[in-house]
Amino acid sequence: MDNENLVLEWADGTLTKKLRGEIITMRTQKTDLKAEIKELEKELMFATVNKDAFTQIALYKKLDEAKTLLINIE
Repeated sequence: MDNENLVLEWADGTLTKKLRGEIITMRTQKTDLKAEIKELEKELMFATVNKDAFTQIALYKKLDEAKTLLINIE
């Protein structure tokens, strides 16, 4: 087995590969966007429970932008 061309793709979208003898882990924009969307959804839930309307509006806008971007890169 040639370890120089070894590439591992993890369930979370992270890639690990060996490059010039070094092991490198990379995250993709898609992976980062998915994590951002999850965090925004948590924040939105918190704002909803606490009835913070202005925060909800701001989070809805950010969430919509992140989801739109994710759809466009897929």
